[in-house]
Amino acid sequence: MNQLYTRRQLKPSYTRIILKNTIIYAKKFIIIFLLPCCITNQIHSQSIINQIETFYFQLDSVSYLKSLENAIIESVIRDFQEPLESHIQWKYNQIKNGIADKNIKFVLNIEIDITKLESDTYDYIKIDTSRYNSNVYCFNKRNFPVYYIFFLEGELDFNGDFFPTFSKSYSKQIKLGFRNVLKKQPQYILNCYSLPNTILYVLNEKIFVYRVKQKDEYEFSVYMKDL
Repeated sequence: MNQLYTRRQLKPSYTRIILKNTIIYAKKFIIIFLLPCCITNQIHSQSIINQIETFYFQLDSVSYLKSLENAIIESVIRDFQEPLESHIQWKYNQIKNGIADKNIKFVLNIEIDITKLESDTYDYIKIDTSRYNSNVYCFNKRNFPVYYIFFLEGELDFNGDFFPTFSKSYSKQIKLGFRNVLKKQPQYILNCYSLPNTILYVLNEKIFVYRVKQKDEYEFSVYMKDL
């Protein structure tokens, strides 16, 4: 004889099934929801690194150095309101002699978006997208910088055999700082004008900050949180 079940007898069984399924779906939802968040954070932290790598991969160093002549002409016109041939040639020779037979490193300029400083990733870093967005540092065989070419907002700002500072002691300290950083064999060196007393570099897919005077270093996001 078939056993008959009432609604009251069936209800507990359905309740357990529904509850079990609800728990399973809830777990799936949590995994599905949190996984993209974790991946997104990882992508954001790597995206700026990828952008930096792309810049250096696409950088034609020979063409960049050749284009400095245009930057020189533009700077002379800016400073003297006309393209004075004597000044153009003088500055060109100065730069040409300054970089000759040196170990040249291109230092990409970056900016900080202060509206995103609370981010745990590198979202607040912006790469300078101007035509001349990379400074040129020239090093001797002992890994000391001996010549600098700086660009600011896409224009030639300074060139010379000393670091542009009013402090002689800092000029010496930053030379030692660069040598200490180069010993770490960084993938790339970066510059941020809004972070004085620092040398930025990329190593093992992370950005680090070397403080020149203190001779210590931090991972970039940790340093920014402590500011």
